[in-house]
Amino acid sequence: MPGAGWVERALSLPVEYFVYECCDREEDYQGAAALLSSRKPVIIAHPELLATNPDRLPRGCLVEVNNRYVWQHDGEALLAACIGRFDFVISSDAHQPHCLNQNVARTVPGRLGIRETVLFD
Repeated sequence: MPGAGWVERALSLPVEYFVYECCDREEDYQGAAALLSSRKPVIIAHPELLATNPDRLPRGCLVEVNNRYVWQHDGEALLAACIGRFDFVISSDAHQPHCLNQNVARTVPGRLGIRETVLFD
């Protein structure tokens, strides 16, 4: 189910932040805005894979750089379009077998001059 279908339930949970799948659909962008209204961090998960349009994302979202997808689907171009508009979190997607580590996930952001946002120490 795309992200919008889970927003109401997610808002009722006692969580510190949201990881949100935002496909290029109006209801998903509205869902991201609804989650932001909670004043908790909203991480837009693997935007390269889901063809998330950065022009439609609400300000205040954090864009995930994921080592599995940044190399595919023209992830570098998508990230470049987000520079100066969004902050970024970097994910190693370590729950998947044979995935690359966090250092590899930082390679493309490093080339683009993206600074990693750390939400919790």
